[in-house]
Amino acid sequence: MMRSRSIPALLATAALVASLAAGCEGNLLTAARASKALADAPPRERVAKPQFSPGAGSYDRDISVVLSCSTDGAAIHYTTDGATAPSALSPTFDPAKPIRVAGDGTTMSIAAIAMKAGMDDSESSGASFTINGSKVSTPYATPGGGSYSADQLVSLRCMTPDAVIHYTIDGLTIPTAGSPVFSSPIPVAGDRTSMVIMALATKAGMADSDMISASYAIAYPLALPPTFDLAPGSYDRDISVGLSCGTSGATVYYTTDGSDPALASSTRRIYSTAIDVSGDGTSRTIAAIAVKAGMGNSYPTSGLFAVNLARVSTPQFMPAPGRYDEDQAVTLYTSTLNADIYYTISTDGSVPAEPSAASTRYLGAIPVGGNGATAWVKALATKVGMKASTVVSGSYAITYPGTITVSLTAPSASSVIFTGNPTSVVRGAAMAVSTSFMASSYAWYLDYSSIPASMAPSFAVPTSSLGFGLHDIALITVKDGVSYSGSFRFSITSH
Repeated sequence: MMRSRSIPALLATAALVASLAAGCEGNLLTAARASKALADAPPRERVAKPQFSPGAGSYDRDISVVLSCSTDGAAIHYTTDGATAPSALSPTFDPAKPIRVAGDGTTMSIAAIAMKAGMDDSESSGASFTINGSKVSTPYATPGGGSYSADQLVSLRCMTPDAVIHYTIDGLTIPTAGSPVFSSPIPVAGDRTSMVIMALATKAGMADSDMISASYAIAYPLALPPTFDLAPGSYDRDISVGLSCGTSGATVYYTTDGSDPALASSTRRIYSTAIDVSGDGTSRTIAAIAVKAGMGNSYPTSGLFAVNLARVSTPQFMPAPGRYDEDQAVTLYTSTLNADIYYTISTDGSVPAEPSAASTRYLGAIPVGGNGATAWVKALATKVGMKASTVVSGSYAITYPGTITVSLTAPSASSVIFTGNPTSVVRGAAMAVSTSFMASSYAWYLDYSSIPASMAPSFAVPTSSLGFGLHDIALITVKDGVSYSGSFRFSITSH
């Protein structure tokens, strides 16, 4: 049998043969390239195998055999001698001129092949036909056996008038006169269904026909798989994931826990609206299939979607927390566009509450004024679709010029260190003790007695109420669970 090939493939083969014959180095290189071109050539589609109508068998009368091919535009070449293989040189079948098998006792073996330019030749098919007036004609099935993409109704026919057709469908039982009688089309239905129909025809006064066997397989075309409108991955915002399917009329089923959407379960849903994936740290594995009657379920589509929200930038203070010799207007800001800032404040020495979205919303500068005034501010920033910022805190102390100031620096080991502390102070002079060291609590003591409302990082020393002589100021403060302490001594004088 001659098999047609593409022009590039033939040229590659010719070059390979020529190079091997020449045996020189240059030609060997050409041979290697030609061989690679042949190996890399894409596979070509094959022409469908020719079919016979009626099918092979014995007939009680003359018949006309029609050849057909399901490949559009294919030419069918045939022989009728039972010995010669058909080729492009064989006669071409003309549908207007069926092949006649006539005369009682006549037997004809027809072989056929189909060809089309740009495609590989079909496989060869053959059928034998016999004319026997004393024998019932062989029944035939319409449509013929084969693989189909839709349900089929198979009819059995016989050319012998008044013949009765008996059949089986299990593929194992040979039909006899006791088998079911064909009266209506036989359904072959359902995706992945297969059936083998065997049949023979009988008539009183004639020999039973030859038996035919036709195999059928149903394989529905698959629905197109659903597609996501967002690529699977991690997002810094809440998202809604949409599903669509290119198969019109298909129903999309999905799950969000990664389970098989083809199986009925409490987690399977019919898709109707976009699937919500929201909340920081949320992740969902969405799996989906498309289903449509008369089609096979699509291949599944799945993807992991996660939300990891970005964090709002931490608020900043302007001016920076610290001790100032004049009143201040404290401004809060964040680099995150359109974020809201909320804050809490303490001006009596107590620790301010942790801020939240229920705290005071920052709308303008916070005033801190008056000699000896203190303010402890805590703030955070929020924005819809983002994680709240970390909490920031800052302490301010106001000491007007001319005031004696004692500063507390960051602790060293377990002790606090005072700087600028005087050895003597004129009774009634302004004197303040303050620090920018941020701790969770402050406990001030004057002459070893606790000072009321002194939980702030600074306080004004009441020098006018102190007697002349030596006095002591001490501090015990706690930060991160560690206690620090320190003290200094000064004297009150009259001048």
